[in-house]
Formats: sequence, structure tokens, C-alpha cells
Amino acid sequence: MEKFDIAKNIEVEFSETKPCLQKMVARVTPENISKGMDIALIEISKMASVPGFRQGKAPAFLITTRFSDLIKDELKRLIISAAIEKM
Repeated sequence: MEKFDIAKNIEVEFSETKPCLQKMVARVTPENISKGMDIALIEISKMASVPGFRQGKAPAFLITTRFSDLIKDELKRLIISAAIEKM
């Protein structure tokens, strides 16, 4: 099974709005957002500390509910870095 790479599944458009200023538009399909969320969940779950579970061993639903904002931020970071790579 091939590892999912969000950089391969993102469409990026750049347009110059002013001299030395560019606008970036990134398009990602809902399926790829879902896969990206799974990747972000895996990355967060490796570091998450949940009482009653060893580090990295907590169930995914607990990680998702407890760290949802962090998972969304990680997904944004993945998308932004993938878009910048395509520059």
C-alpha cells in the first residue's frame, strides 16, 4: 500500500496581486481532506498523553474528541507546506 502524500493530491494556483505579493489558492477534495485528517490523527496520537493509556496507545475516538483543534491545525500545516512545495 502506497503512503498517502497530500502534496500529490492538491491543486495550487498562484496569482500576483501586487508587486512582490502573491495570492495562493489551494484546492483539496473532501476525500483527500479525510485522508489528511487520518494522517494528522496518527501524528498527534503518537505524542498524545491520555490518562489511563500509555503514550501512543489511546483509541482514535478519544484522540479525535480530545485533540480535535490540534488535529485541524496539523492538517492545515500539512496543506500549507504541500502548497508551498509546489511553488
